[in-house]
Amino acid sequence: IKGEPDGPSYQPSIQSERRVAFTSWATNLVTDDTNNKRDVFLWDKQEGIRRVSLSPSGAQLSGDSHSPRISSNGRYVVFVTETGAGQSDILVRDLHTDTTLNVSEQSSFTQTGRNLEPSISEDGSYVAWVSNGYAGRDKNVPYRVFVRQMFATTQCSLGCVVTNPNTWQLNNEPGEQSQPQIGFPTMLSRKILGVAYTMTSKEGRRDVAFHHHDPSGSMEDEAFTLSEGEYGEPANGNSQYPALGQSNDGWHVVFETDATNLVYDTNDTRDIVVVEWRY
Repeated sequence: IKGEPDGPSYQPSIQSERRVAFTSWATNLVTDDTNNKRDVFLWDKQEGIRRVSLSPSGAQLSGDSHSPRISSNGRYVVFVTETGAGQSDILVRDLHTDTTLNVSEQSSFTQTGRNLEPSISEDGSYVAWVSNGYAGRDKNVPYRVFVRQMFATTQCSLGCVVTNPNTWQLNNEPGEQSQPQIGFPTMLSRKILGVAYTMTSKEGRRDVAFHHHDPSGSMEDEAFTLSEGEYGEPANGNSQYPALGQSNDGWHVVFETDATNLVYDTNDTRDIVVVEWRY
């Protein structure tokens, strides 16, 4: 690029200090940007800027692309692309092989509808997002969190081809689900997949929940609400926007809350709370 970008840029996602994925309306960041749509780009400290929002065939996309998230290892970027008629897909771009996978289209659950709010694990092996493209494809159904295992690990004899790694709905709790944050840490001795997300309770309150999954099968899946009082009583305010952190023996989930009964709280304003989960 020479000179200033000719359009606004936003929604940054950073991998260490080397790579940043972002959305931009600019048409002069790369030489062949002619679709007149929002695109997802990657800034690399050593290699400069390239476009990430490309189709599985390598062509520029015909709809807007946005909401990028880059994996911690810097290899994968997940993003949303608009496909028309109020529908959208979740795509993952492999920066090493320059290939794109349409995650939501290849899922038997989420081929239609709105697919939004993607999150990708540290090594790119799991993707989480929300979709209303299920249950008869009714546009009025609530959004649910879906998870896809990107790489098949099934061992089989010569000639066996796994074409659709596991995709599953996180749970069927009532109410809307949103803002999933997924993590599958590579440095823990026991690799436990964690997903934090926001859900709407039957009372209309927004709570933060956590779901853990053991791919080895030695530990049962469990989902529980994090935004509750010391003795398990419901929160007296809304909680949302979770983020995941990891330690050697579990997870830390941080979120914002209006509730005053999660911890000792007398300031009567919104706070940031950290909940620790150990396995």
